[in-house]
Amino acid sequence: MIYKKKISNRLPTSSSGVTLVELMIAMAILSIGAVGLIGAFLGIQRATQVAKNKTLASGLAQEKLQILGQLPYNQVLVTPSPSYRTDYTPNIPYDTTYFPPETILEGGVVYTRLTNVQVVTENLGQLQILPPTNPDTGMRLVTSYILWNEGGQKKFQALNTVMSNPDTVTSNSNFIGTLRNASSMSPIIGGQVNIAENQGWMNTTNGSGQYAISAAPGNFNLIASARGYFTQFLPVTIAPNQTLTNDFSMVPMSSGSVTGTAWLNSGLVISQVVVSTAQANVNNFQAQYIELYNPTPRPIAIQSGVPGTFPAIKLNFQSAPGCGDPSTCADPNWGIKLVYVSTVVPAYGYYVIANTTTFMVNGTSVAADAYYESDANTYCTTPPATWNTASIPPVMAIMSQQGHGGALWLKDSYGNVIDSVGWSHNGNSPPQCVPYCIPFLASGFAAATEIVRTSSPNFATNAWGPAYDTGISSIDFVYPPIITGFPFQPYNSFGAITPPIAGRPPIGGVVTASDGLSLPSTITAVGYPPTGYFSLTNVATGTWTVLITSGAYTLENDTVTIPALGSIYSFPSSTTFLNKPTSVGFIAGTVTDVFGSPISLPVPITVSPGPAGSNTLASTSNGRYILTVSVSSGGTSGHGMSGGGFSPALVNVSANPGPSGNSSYITVSSAGVSVQVGQITDQVNFVLSQGGRISGFVSRDGINGIPGVTVSAINTASGASADTEVTDSSGHFATMNIATGTYQVVPELDSLEYATPVSPTLTVTPGQSVFSATFTVTGALGTISGSVKSGGQPITSGVLIFVTTSTLAGSPPVPPVLSTATLASSAVYLASSHEDGTYSVGVRQSTVPAYNVYAYYTTVNSAGAVTFQTQKIAGVPVLAGSTVTAQNFAW
Repeated sequence: MIYKKKISNRLPTSSSGVTLVELMIAMAILSIGAVGLIGAFLGIQRATQVAKNKTLASGLAQEKLQILGQLPYNQVLVTPSPSYRTDYTPNIPYDTTYFPPETILEGGVVYTRLTNVQVVTENLGQLQILPPTNPDTGMRLVTSYILWNEGGQKKFQALNTVMSNPDTVTSNSNFIGTLRNASSMSPIIGGQVNIAENQGWMNTTNGSGQYAISAAPGNFNLIASARGYFTQFLPVTIAPNQTLTNDFSMVPMSSGSVTGTAWLNSGLVISQVVVSTAQANVNNFQAQYIELYNPTPRPIAIQSGVPGTFPAIKLNFQSAPGCGDPSTCADPNWGIKLVYVSTVVPAYGYYVIANTTTFMVNGTSVAADAYYESDANTYCTTPPATWNTASIPPVMAIMSQQGHGGALWLKDSYGNVIDSVGWSHNGNSPPQCVPYCIPFLASGFAAATEIVRTSSPNFATNAWGPAYDTGISSIDFVYPPIITGFPFQPYNSFGAITPPIAGRPPIGGVVTASDGLSLPSTITAVGYPPTGYFSLTNVATGTWTVLITSGAYTLENDTVTIPALGSIYSFPSSTTFLNKPTSVGFIAGTVTDVFGSPISLPVPITVSPGPAGSNTLASTSNGRYILTVSVSSGGTSGHGMSGGGFSPALVNVSANPGPSGNSSYITVSSAGVSVQVGQITDQVNFVLSQGGRISGFVSRDGINGIPGVTVSAINTASGASADTEVTDSSGHFATMNIATGTYQVVPELDSLEYATPVSPTLTVTPGQSVFSATFTVTGALGTISGSVKSGGQPITSGVLIFVTTSTLAGSPPVPPVLSTATLASSAVYLASSHEDGTYSVGVRQSTVPAYNVYAYYTTVNSAGAVTFQTQKIAGVPVLAGSTVTAQNFAW
């Protein structure tokens, strides 16, 4: 028998192949994995770059601190008037005078390096920053800031160190004592005692009211101060190694209070709305209108008056979702498109927008200031349901005349919402007023009815402007069934003028006074409907300036008087309006001599905020001053509420700035005073001792001046530097007004420079300018600078720069081996070019022989072969204090 095997054309089910679907699924899984790996790689790469950026920034900051640490103490000059990078939080102070900003390209990232040097002292174990004009304390806080951009974000890193003066005279005399309340004899905690002649000698009283100050021997004036007490002054004399006890019984200041209710009126409000009123004289045409009110004392422009131009203030409308009319008329350029008959809302006046040019209310004809454009419906997202110009009579209603819910709002040209009102219909509410819409029920916002803004928290009236505005429609308006028909007549821009008695409660606003005793107070909500109430307590007796501020709007009263202990000054509610736009703040304080008396001779003292504002004179009767300074803005909020985009300004204030001030008294400054818009920063006080000035001339030969040389005036009694200045472009210098006494004038030179004379001694008397000497400096430095390029592009890898008065032998020229033998040969200077392809080398003055400048550039090709290239610039003369530029190398 023969058996035959049957071969099937069908593959067995156990085949190891895959289907197309399985292949696609596998590819999808592999793709997801690949994408994940790529994403992970990008994340790792980004994290690596972030870490690299931080490391480079830290290195650059450390480099700056090391460079400054190698300089003599008195060449690390205090930043005299810092500038601020206000685009960082906190603001970054930096020097633009002695250590200006540096732009550094490192690792492909552009860094900005800023430096700030401050006078500091130790107080209760903490470093306390002192004004830059303060006599030297022997300690300077040096901070290096590194700024860069990373992924569109601003980053910075800061490192600091404290430099100490090795030549500081040891303070071996001590003042101790206690501050007490003269009435209760209880200790005063947190009071301050300092020496007028050097504010770095100061201390804050501890929990027992005690202070301790170490100082040099001499004659001084102690100042004791504490908030709420009158400042006391005491002349003292202390000998070497003496401990002197001086207790102070501080007299409390008498005080009262300032109270009141404030209102914010910053712009237009929607004061009346009617969606439908039949006009019998025009075939029962259904008119609708919106009335606006201006609660401010200045006209407000709605539109420029030029046909076709976009309005400055736009009226917008949206129907409530769910009401069967989904239209929104809020075109970004027009809002509701209007034809403008009048373009300005008068002060305390009105403005009417309607769907017709003229309409009747209560038998009185009202001409619209603006009316709907014939194609206004086409500027809505969906044509309004009640718009049909072909009907008889025509229907031209943006706001539904079928009772639907809706909202109106005003916007300015910056997109800020100025005001709004909204109403619901059977729970259907537009988002602009939720959850505080006017609650219309079954009939909705019916025809022949109106909603009207109230004039105060308690009532609506035609006698006063409808300005009360909490931002809550159901509180701010009266509406049916509270009112029926048309009890309130609408007014256009030619109609009634009615001043307001209320406005928006400026909750969160701030009240400040210039008395120097009270602390700022916040406006709070009181009652329902709410008002904005404030109470400023502990206001010193006397007449002061009081500022009430919310956002960019303020009220200033310069005649607030507290006559006696416990007196209350009340601001009347009906006239306390914050309606003056402002972008300024105020700084206040006192300027006195060391006896606490105001200064009038030979001239009053000038107080200056620098470029932030205008100078003012301190009062010759009580020493008080108040400065007005500018505060930058990032844009105000729509309602002008507190904090509307304004950042505090940091201002450097100087009392008796030279050289045109009172020559008989010293100059004192206070750096980085923080000022808020519309607020008073008080207690910026200055005590000036008598003083004069020192001048001089630094040269290389007695004729040609050397710019940029640091010169210090050292008080021989205390050993502290009273002032440090830098010679100008002609080699001259002049100190600010410094305290009277005996001084040594010392040019601050490096170890290879010396001056003749070395340090002359002279006496400063009140109001006099004393010429110290003509200093001749031997071995002073100049600078050689230039660029290095290859193929026209900056060399980023670094080029060695070698400068010497000798000529190097060999081809290429070979630098000498640096050893002890080099010290006896011609001077050599070495530097490396920066990543941006520039270099700078400091060298001693030398014209004969002149300098030879060598550049050594090393490259490595793809095969690893090293190539040395060199160039030479011969005969470069350098004078002290000058820079020889454009010594450029190119390959």
